Amino acid sequence: MKSKNGHGGHFPASSRRQPPSWLRETTPLTDSTPVPPPRSAQVMLVKPCMEEERLRRQAQERIRQGRLPAQVPLRTWGGPGAGYPCSLCDLPIARGEIEFELQFGANPNPISLRFHSLCHAAWELERRSLPEHPG
Repeated sequence: MKSKNGHGGHFPASSRRQPPSWLRETTPLTDSTPVPPPRSAQVMLVKPCMEEERLRRQAQERIRQGRLPAQVPLRTWGGPGAGYPCSLCDLPIARGEIEFELQFGANPNPISLRFHSLCHAAWELERRSLPEHPG
């Protein structure tokens, strides 16, 4: 039998640790209890929308300039970033981020582009919104 130092054995109920009073004395929430999101959550929701708009404008501009293609890629891969710069925002795609690699053109000289996941989504939305590029 194990010792009574917390690694087995039995203790009387009076020696067990009780949860703190603030945890025991909570009022249950009802369906009608309004719970506003914390201020930081509101900022977090707005910031990605602003970032997406900026990236979409940048994608529009680069497609118009011919710096990014408007056609469907031949192949698309996804995986961990390898430190290469993103073809839309020009920032490196870190190892902890998802990287999309797109191949355009046939062998022997294919063109590869790399995107962060959000940058890829922005480019894809803008590419698809062009009337002459339905795919």
